[in-house]
Amino acid sequence: MQENFFLKSGQSEVELSAAGAEIFAWRVGGRDLLWNGDPAFWPRRAPILFPFCGWLRNGTFRVGGQSYASGVHGFGHTTPFRLERHGPASARMVLDDTPATHAVFPFRFHLTVNVSVGEAGFACDIAVENPGETVLPFALGYHPGFRWPFDGGAREAYRLVFEQDERAEAVRTAPGGLFTGETIPAPLSGRDIDLSRAFAGQDSLVFRNVRSERVAFVAPSGRQIVVTAQGFPNRVFWTRPGAGYLCIEPWTGEGDPVDFSGDLSEKPGMILLPPRQARRFRFACELQ
Repeated sequence: MQENFFLKSGQSEVELSAAGAEIFAWRVGGRDLLWNGDPAFWPRRAPILFPFCGWLRNGTFRVGGQSYASGVHGFGHTTPFRLERHGPASARMVLDDTPATHAVFPFRFHLTVNVSVGEAGFACDIAVENPGETVLPFALGYHPGFRWPFDGGAREAYRLVFEQDERAEAVRTAPGGLFTGETIPAPLSGRDIDLSRAFAGQDSLVFRNVRSERVAFVAPSGRQIVVTAQGFPNRVFWTRPGAGYLCIEPWTGEGDPVDFSGDLSEKPGMILLPPRQARRFRFACELQ
């Protein structure tokens, strides 16, 4: 497999892996801002979620009466991508369906990830195309873990700030990550999430159909990581007890409902992409 390679512009540098087109590190001025992948807590850094977001009920999904086994978030984050282009500050990586993917996901697809590095951040422009003759059901997510704290200070003094006012409610999840269909109050005041109370009841906060494209992860010092996502209606914030990271995740989809037993095309949040069409998404981070 292709070894990791580096993209750089000004003070910003990204380490990119062919495995899942995952960004392994993001540094600005030599400062590491992404989680280090410590397997004691969470071995990933910034995986791309495809063709599902979240957990499947009983670890399976159904297409046309046939069941397929799959892990959380699908297979995109563990599958080698093909490096199509690599320059000093940008790279293009591609994942196509193969006989191996057909065995676990019986659809044609063409997934393109363009990573570009700017002076203080990076962007991922992602396109999902359907080269087949039938509808492609899929969901897409981005799952970066940021160091918490990333600029000193107490963890509980950090804040998340939405670009716009949002509803102060989040999805109640069941043990194992399935969606219950119920909501819980979110520690949200106007646009600010109180991180000292955010994960008291469960390890994730899931906001459906947000108005904001941008979310700022703000340190007590005033430094902030601004996360911008376009084409993703949902936002998930996730950590684990004692872990030094906070994940800020845009999703198009969601986990299975606790009682879901329908076809994959009926799963809530799935995009049903017609033949010969494409959908485009953008994710960007900047240290300010």
